[in-house]
Amino acid sequence: MLKKMLSFELYRLFHSKGFYVSLIIGAFFSVWLLLNQYTDTIQHLEMIKKYGTLEEGLYYPDSVYNHFIGLDYWHKQPQILYMLFPLLASIPYSASYCLEKNGGYLKNLLTREKRSVFYTSKFIAVFLSGFITIFSILFFDLIITMMFYPLLPPEAITSVFPAALGNSMLKELFVDFPMIYTLFYILIDSIFFGLIALISMYIGTLTRHTFVSLVSGTIVYYFISFIISTIGLHTHNPAVYLVPYQPFDGISLDIIVIHSLIILILCAFLFVIKERKKDVL
Repeated sequence: MLKKMLSFELYRLFHSKGFYVSLIIGAFFSVWLLLNQYTDTIQHLEMIKKYGTLEEGLYYPDSVYNHFIGLDYWHKQPQILYMLFPLLASIPYSASYCLEKNGGYLKNLLTREKRSVFYTSKFIAVFLSGFITIFSILFFDLIITMMFYPLLPPEAITSVFPAALGNSMLKELFVDFPMIYTLFYILIDSIFFGLIALISMYIGTLTRHTFVSLVSGTIVYYFISFIISTIGLHTHNPAVYLVPYQPFDGISLDIIVIHSLIILILCAFLFVIKERKKDVL
């Protein structure tokens, strides 16, 4: 029964307008960034051809590993996109529970389906909605970046790869196997923002306002980020450690895992266990 209900939820997800709106917004930033990057590359090569490296300085050829949107640290598009990720992950399906509750569909559905099956399938579907959205955007960007730039291994000595410097998390992995590092970070981001979608879904159990439910995960994300930054724990800030190029030294994978588990366990308890036991919806 769970498999059937989950299939139904995923069918609704892939037929929701919000899912494609998020993908289009993500694709827009990817293409916009690539156009800017390619223009910069052409201009730089022309300057080197005209004046030589003595005037332009030493030049390490452009690579996928400093032009992928998560590893680009000097253009505005990655900064804006990563700021939007909590919202883009929430748009496709996180407010679906609030909508179903308000429209009376939830009561009708629960007369024909076990509560445990419905709440578990909804929980999984909402997480997957955020996960698939962010993964699709980042993987799309990686693919189109590979179409224009070579898979040139990063050289730490060039100082143009922040993830290869200092006490960066998984620095050795980035230097030795940069593609594995990139794919692993895409996975980290996709999982975490899938969890942010769960926060929005749970807050939808506390309000009748669909918009509040939709944006609540984003608000919680940035509120927590603000508090953590205010007390100086920058490497514990999700808005910092989810950026693949690692803007702060000393980010720990343990912190990312702990934060993710806290969100997962808390949302699972509040929604799958506690919410389904309510008599009044």
